[in-house]
Formats: sequence, structure tokens, C-alpha cells
Amino acid sequence: MIKRVHVHRCISPYGPIDFEQAEKEILDLLNRRHRQLLVHSFLYYKLDETIIADQEFDKLCRETIQLHKDYPEIAKKAVYYDICKNFDESGSGYFIKEYPGEIVTTAFRLLAHVQKISLAELAARYGFSVQKRE
Repeated sequence: MIKRVHVHRCISPYGPIDFEQAEKEILDLLNRRHRQLLVHSFLYYKLDETIIADQEFDKLCRETIQLHKDYPEIAKKAVYYDICKNFDESGSGYFIKEYPGEIVTTAFRLLAHVQKISLAELAARYGFSVQKRE
């Protein structure tokens, strides 16, 4: 576990350690894993679609749970921590009632890419519409 220290750098047998950089990298990884879990949960539970194997999703879930255990203070800083803290070993995202807009948009874009159809066509299939930004 990374603990706050007064020194920002120290020397290990492998060279200098920058604790602020290490914390940033862990937070970046957590944010990526949270987004992945949420996008794939949305696809599965809301659209009844899947684009990754169950084993891959379970692996993402286990890794995220372990990161939460190893770095609880850093995990609390993650963008979607409040949603993802409830993932458990079962890997189920069934408990999520409402998904953030960024997650929904990303899920639709990813699925449209995989299915090789337009985003508008895919959205219409599920009763959504695409609005162009001005």
C-alpha cells in the first residue's frame, strides 16, 4: 500500500520512487477499470449485449476489487468510486440502476463500432436518439 510520506522521492534497489507519480498511475488505472466495468455492465444489463467474454469481465472485476483493497484512499478519489465500490466477487453490475451519461455514450459508441453500424441506427434500435453537439 502506498502511504503518504514527507519525502516525495526515495531510492529503492531499482532506482528513485516518485510516490506522487505512483499514486497518479494507480488512480488512472482505477478510473480505466471503473469505466470498463460500467460500460460492459451497461451493455449486458441494459442492452442485453456483450462484447467481451465473461471471464474477461470477471478478471476486470477481481482486479478492481483488489485495487480497492490495496489502495482504499486512492480508490475513494476515483471518478466512479461511489458506483464501483459495490462490485463484489460475483462480478454482477445488476445493482446499478442509473448509469452516468459518459458511460452510456461510450457503451453505444463501442457497440456501434463492434457491430459496424452507425451510432444513430444502434441508438434507434434501443429507443434512444443521437443529438449532434453545436
